[in-house]
Amino acid sequence: MSTTLVTLLNNVSSVGVGSSHTLPSFLYKGGAHNVEVSGSFVGTIQFQGRIESTWYNLLTFTTQDLQSYSGVFSELRGNVSAYTSGTIIMKVRYGLEADYTSELASIIAEQSNIRNETTLLIDRLTAGRASLLDNLSSLDGSVANADNSIKNLRKELLVKNKL
Repeated sequence: MSTTLVTLLNNVSSVGVGSSHTLPSFLYKGGAHNVEVSGSFVGTIQFQGRIESTWYNLLTFTTQDLQSYSGVFSELRGNVSAYTSGTIIMKVRYGLEADYTSELASIIAEQSNIRNETTLLIDRLTAGRASLLDNLSSLDGSVANADNSIKNLRKELLVKNKL
């Protein structure tokens, strides 16, 4: 499993909702979300998660802190609900399933190499078969010549024996 670090609030100095971060549904399966709030500020900050169309306050910060929240969400964001002074940074780290894209590309390349090697082997076998058939044909010709020679020798022996 790999993790991704995303900045939800970056040097914010006013009340308001930060931009939302959409989670990649094909790799994201939920779990722990490690949220870090830093900066020198006086204010209240929420870590929010969206499920379907509703945003939920999951964690609240009033000082620099690192907290964790587990769940499955479609989007995440930071929200400064009260602000007096300073600048606020909020980051979240969450887990992702392994991205098998590069492994899949490697497997496809390996299959392509196997296919190419198989084609070369089939070509060699086909050429070997053709050569074997040529040799068999030549051998058939030699056997036919030997049969004719034997017939001719028999005829000669018969002729000599009759004399």
